[in-house]
Amino acid sequence: MEPKFEQPKQYTSEEIAEMEKSRTISDAELLIGGAEYSINEKGEKENLLVTEKQKKLLQ
Repeated sequence: MEPKFEQPKQYTSEEIAEMEKSRTISDAELLIGGAEYSINEKGEKENLLVTEKQKKLLQ
């Protein structure tokens, strides 16, 4: 019997905008607290690197 997979949820443009806004605010708060973006060899940001103190607070 074949396993059934659900189709991924299709988000509305309003939902996507709200998620982006939330992520941007979260990133800003982490950056203010000392986090930094890692940059790849193309000069593009890859990851948000949080401090050890922030990691402990997030656990």
